[in-house]
Parts: sequence; structure tokens; C-alpha cells
Amino acid sequence: MYPNKEQKLYFAKTFGCIRTKYLN
Repeated sequence: MYPNKEQKLYFAKTFGCIRTKYLN
């Protein structure tokens, strides 16, 4: 499993992609 920091970064990346898709 990812450390907390890595998990946050990974989640932020994925969520950012989804968010950008929905906003655009």
C-alpha cells in the first residue's frame, strides 16, 4: 500500500483528471 503522502498525491492526480474532464 502507499504511504499517506504518496496516496494523497496519487488520489489528487486521479481526482484532478476526473474533475478537469467534468469541468471541461
